[in-house]
Amino acid sequence: MRMRSFVAPTLAEAMAQLRAELGPEAFVIATDEPEGGPARVVAATAAADEPVPSTAPAPAVARMAEGEPPAASRPSALGALLARHGVPERLSALLRRAEIETDGVTENLRPAIAAQFDFAPIEATQAAPPMLLAGPPGCGKTATVAKIAALFRGQGRAVRLITADTLRAAAAAQLQRYAQALGCGFAVAATTAALGAMTTDGDATAGGDRPIDLIDTPGRDLVRREDRQSLLDWCEAAETTPVLVLPAGHDAEESAEAARAFAALGGARMIATRLDAARRLGNLLAAAQAGGLAFLAGGISPRIAGGLVALDAGLLSRLLVEDPRAVCAALADARREAMPVRGGASPG
Repeated sequence: MRMRSFVAPTLAEAMAQLRAELGPEAFVIATDEPEGGPARVVAATAAADEPVPSTAPAPAVARMAEGEPPAASRPSALGALLARHGVPERLSALLRRAEIETDGVTENLRPAIAAQFDFAPIEATQAAPPMLLAGPPGCGKTATVAKIAALFRGQGRAVRLITADTLRAAAAAQLQRYAQALGCGFAVAATTAALGAMTTDGDATAGGDRPIDLIDTPGRDLVRREDRQSLLDWCEAAETTPVLVLPAGHDAEESAEAARAFAALGGARMIATRLDAARRLGNLLAAAQAGGLAFLAGGISPRIAGGLVALDAGLLSRLLVEDPRAVCAALADARREAMPVRGGASPG
C-alpha cells in the first residue's frame, strides 16, 4: 500500500488532484481543512503487486478502524514525538497509520488527531443543562468551574455555582469567593436530594433567563465501584451533563482507566487541566481514546479570566509538537485582558 498527501487551497481541489493522479482505485484515509487553509488529503492506493481493496474504507471523517493496528515499520519523527509524550504504543500506531514519509511532523499529526478524536466546544445555550465536573482529587475541578463561569459571564449569561464537595475543608468557601468575584449565584448541595431540588426549582433572573448551573464535586477514584456509584447518584439527581476533568502529565494507563469508568456512567466529554505545567500530554490522548471522550476545553493558565480555551485538532497538535508550557503562556498573554474578573479574583 502506498500513501500520498495532496495539498490545495480547498478540500475539493485536493480531492480533484487525488483522483487525477491516483485514479478511482485510491481511497481516502484522512482529511484536514483548517480555517484559512490549505486543505490536505491523505490517500492510499494499492501497489502494483497488491490487490485493490474490494470495498471502500470508512469515510475520512470516521474513526480509524478498530482492532490491533500494525506495528510501525520504520522509525519516524512522529513516532519519536508520540513516544516522548508517553502515548501508548497501540494509540501511537493508530495515529501513524496515515503517516507520509516525506511530510513533516505537524503535517502528519494534525489530520491524524482530527480523524482519531472528537472536539466539542463549550456553548452557553439558553437551555443549557446543569454541568457537573468530576475527576480525581487535586485535578483542578474547582478552579475549572470558575473558569467556565468566567467564560459564560463574558457571554452575558447568568451562572450559579453549586458545590457538592462537603468533604474537603474550605471547598465551599473557595467556590463562594469565585462566585462573588464573577457575579454568580452560589449554593451548597449537601445531599443528592438537595441538588435535585436546586436544579429543578425553576429559579430565573429578572430577565427570565435561567442561570446555567455549574456543579463542583469531591475528588473521586472512578475506578472504585463505590466512587462510581456515588458520582452516578449525583448525576442522576440533577440530570446533569457530566464532564471529566483530567490533569496533563499523569500516568497514561491510570488516566485511560478513569476515562473508561467515566464513559461507563454515560459521560462523553473531558476538560484537560494544567496544560501550562506539563511536559507530556500522552495521558490525555490515552484517556480520550479509551473512553471515547470529546475534548471540551483546556486549562492554559492558573488565572480564572481567560484561563480556559477551546481545544481543536490544530491547537492540540501544536501543544504536542511544541513545548506546551510555552504555547499556553503565549495564549494566556493574548487573552489576559479578554475576560476581566471583578474584584481581582485569583485561583485557589
